[in-house]
Amino acid sequence: MKINKSQQLWKSALKNIAGGNMLLTKNPNLFLPEKWPVYYNKAKGCHVWDIDGNKYIDFSFMGVGTNILGYANSKVDNFVYQTIKKSTNCTLNCPEEVELAEKLLKLHNWADQVKFARTGAEANSIALRLARGYTNSDKVAFCGYHGWHDWYLSTNLNDKNNLNNHLLKGIKTNGVIKNLKNTVFPFRYNNIDELEKLLKKKIKIIF
Repeated sequence: MKINKSQQLWKSALKNIAGGNMLLTKNPNLFLPEKWPVYYNKAKGCHVWDIDGNKYIDFSFMGVGTNILGYANSKVDNFVYQTIKKSTNCTLNCPEEVELAEKLLKLHNWADQVKFARTGAEANSIALRLARGYTNSDKVAFCGYHGWHDWYLSTNLNDKNNLNNHLLKGIKTNGVIKNLKNTVFPFRYNNIDELEKLLKKKIKIIF
C-alpha cells in the first residue's frame, strides 16, 4: 500500500498550517506517524478512499463520531442538496432550528430550553459558564476530553501532567490565563475515590 501523496501533502501542511490541520482528533500523528493515510478523496457508507487510491473500512472515528448513518448517506445528502439550492446562509434565521429545538425538548423532558453551539468545545464552555453562574462557584472537577478552551487547559497550570490521561501528554499552557490556576481539577473516569476527594474540597461543578 502506498500513501506517498498523503505524506507529501502532510509535510506541506505542517509548513503552512499551525499544527498541520484544523482538528486535533484528525491529526495523523495521534495514530501512526508517517504511516497514516492523512487525506481522503471520497467516502461512502463505512468506506474511505484516500488520495493515493487506497480503500479502507473506517474503524476509526467516522468523521469524529458525526456520521452514525455512514458517509454520504443518500437521504441526508438529498436533503442537503435541496437546502443548498435555497442558500446556506442568510441574514434571517432558519425555521428548522425551531423544529429541532421542539424535537430535542420532547426527547429530553427534563430541559426547559435548548442552546445550539457550533463545536463541542464551544458547547462545553457554554455549559460551564451556566454552571458557574448557577452555583456561584469557580472550581470544576472533570474527567475526559472537553475541548481546547482556557478553562480546560488551565488544569495543567496546577500540574503539567494533569491532562496526560485525558487528552495528550505534555500539553503546554502558553497563553492560558494564569489566574485560572487551581480552578479545574481532573479525576479519572469511574474513579469514585478521586471524585469524592475533590467533592470534599467543596467543588460543586462536575464535567
